[in-house]
Amino acid sequence: MIDACRLDLFREAIDRRPIEPAVGSRWSVDSMTREWMSKTFVEDFAGEQSQTRYVCGNPFSSEAVDEGRLAALDEVWRHQWDSEHGTLLPRPLTDRAIDHGRSEDQKTERVIVHYMQPHWPFLDALELSDGRGWDISGFADNGDSDYRAWDNNPDDVWERLRLGEIDRDGAWRAYRENLHRVLDDVAVLLKNYDAERAVITSDHGNALGEWGIYGHPMHMPLRCLREVPWAETTAIDERTHEPDPANLKTKEIDEEVGQKLTRLGYLK
Repeated sequence: MIDACRLDLFREAIDRRPIEPAVGSRWSVDSMTREWMSKTFVEDFAGEQSQTRYVCGNPFSSEAVDEGRLAALDEVWRHQWDSEHGTLLPRPLTDRAIDHGRSEDQKTERVIVHYMQPHWPFLDALELSDGRGWDISGFADNGDSDYRAWDNNPDDVWERLRLGEIDRDGAWRAYRENLHRVLDDVAVLLKNYDAERAVITSDHGNALGEWGIYGHPMHMPLRCLREVPWAETTAIDERTHEPDPANLKTKEIDEEVGQKLTRLGYLK
């Protein structure tokens, strides 16, 4: 599972990579991660969830995922957040997923690995978000986030694009490179995990001005936001990679959940 990936972006990137599966598409249940989680991890699929491990890099799991329904919820963002980039880098997710796959006592029918990229901030173009994610932080008193990131945020890449502070071609290139960064790690995972069926998909897409929308506000029915890539393949553990022990640590970092969400542009 990659985050905020448009279907056309995925097809453009995959054409340049040695990945065999044809790229199809699916219609996402929503256009924003928290709502996607809320509508995916539901009681109707309790049986499937009980045989699912969710290795998650997105902080919205703290609000929208019921750990009790899952075989395991591994919130890697809690202990491997990269404050310099204001996001979770791909490799800790990959290493944690490989560790799950190789642990005999952790076998389940399925594992969902939820990377943060290609969602901004763009790892190789931090200047597009003024060198950082968001600076303000916090949850409302009731625990719900005010995630209207597209309103008057000076650092949001898509808000800066809307205001004409950056150009579309430059933003698209950086967005695509962020996708390549995560696909590099997906390739590592596929060669270090045994799975008869592996799917590469996204929780939702991203708007770049279609119908005046930028980013990915919730409940939007736009194709660019709801039609996501779906590529099926297999995975074989060839043991070409050994996880970094530092990425397997589970000590929670000091930064609060709300701060992580603001740096990603969900809070204001």
